[in-house]
Amino acid sequence: MDWLLEQQPRIEKQLARTHLGPERLALFVLSASWVTGTHNPLAKFGYSRDRKRGCEQIEYGMLATRAGLPSAVRVFPGNTADPAAFIQISEEIQDLSGVHDLVVVGDRGMITNARVEDLSKDTDFRWVTALRNTDIQKLAEDNGPWRSV
Repeated sequence: MDWLLEQQPRIEKQLARTHLGPERLALFVLSASWVTGTHNPLAKFGYSRDRKRGCEQIEYGMLATRAGLPSAVRVFPGNTADPAAFIQISEEIQDLSGVHDLVVVGDRGMITNARVEDLSKDTDFRWVTALRNTDIQKLAEDNGPWRSV
């Protein structure tokens, strides 16, 4: 296992560069699992997507190809906020795959104005996310670009 851990960066880089294809499309998902043991140094109390109370958890993210072939995995302490994991993995995706034009799709909690500013400093970064209700209301006002007919 120690050997495999040492080889992980090389293996992941090769998988990403070989299998992401010419369009360099990468899919990334962030999730969490409960930990019921007592000897995991990454197990921490954090935001539980499943609303499971009283259990520590670990966060993990998987990078995959369009076909779902895993090419990289990252494990974070259970109290890592989604935006922090998002920033770290976005930088690693670029390094692993050679992607320079990064388009990320995520929810409003992950893609915030602060995340956009951070990622836009060093990359050609674009994003797709949802608008907040108040932003939609402003667009739908009488003089806004969206008008009800």
